Formats: sequence, structure tokens, C-alpha cells
Amino acid sequence: MRQRVQRLLRDQQLSSAPLVSTFHSLCVRILRQDIEKLNEKYTRTFTIYDQDDSLRLIKNAIKDLGYDEKQLGLRATQAAISAAKNRGEDVNAYAARAEYVDERRASIARVYETYEERLHSNNALDFDDLLIKTVRLLRTVPEVRDKY
Repeated sequence: MRQRVQRLLRDQQLSSAPLVSTFHSLCVRILRQDIEKLNEKYTRTFTIYDQDDSLRLIKNAIKDLGYDEKQLGLRATQAAISAAKNRGEDVNAYAARAEYVDERRASIARVYETYEERLHSNNALDFDDLLIKTVRLLRTVPEVRDKY
């Protein structure tokens, strides 16, 4: 990708090379510099949980809450949490919506809450958080937004 951009811009007079990155790596870069300004008690040394880490955390939350993993479905629970995050629904918004649907979604809401608590206590973010927390940071902290 970087080489293609360089080829496209080879005839341009630029003072510096453009930043070329994926959305996730750009978000990590921004969060490593400014996550503390979100006032959510995350530090710049946060850990990034991949899909397997996320599944493991969800599996432990399901077990600790006394639910049947087969009944909830590990990957289905992970997908529901990811979809909620990508819709901008925090734990409370998801729980409020789930409360009126069915018991399974209410159970997923409790898993979501436990999952988020454990991410936070481990100073960890999942891939969805990288995007969502960066958007929140840029929307709510003008000094960070103005840097970029």
C-alpha cells in the first residue's frame, strides 16, 4: 500500500511522506498518545486483545456468571457484543434494549458487562474498542482532534 501511494505521488513536491496505515493501526497510534484524555482510567500501555483473547475472556465471563456456553454460543455472544459496540451501544444501552427482547439477550448483556469490566481491569482494548474509543476521543477532546 505504501509503495502504491509513493508511486502515485512521485511527481509531487511534498514536505514529508503521507501517513499510510490501516484504520486500526492509526487508531492505536492516536490512543497510545492520548487515551488518558478519555478519563476512563486507561493508560498508554494498554494491551490489545485479539479475537482469541476476546473469546477467552467471554468464555470465562459466561462460565463465571453460571451460563451454559453452548446455549449462549461463544462466537454468537462475541458477535453480539461486537455489533453492539459498532452501533455505539455501551453496556447500559445494550442491556436496556435486550431487557425487552428475550432472556438470551439479557444474558448476553450481563456477559457484555462482565467482559467490559475485565477488559478495563486488564487495561486492555479489543479491536472494536480501538476504533470506537478513538472516535470518542476525537469527538470529545478538541485538543486531540485539532492535532490530527
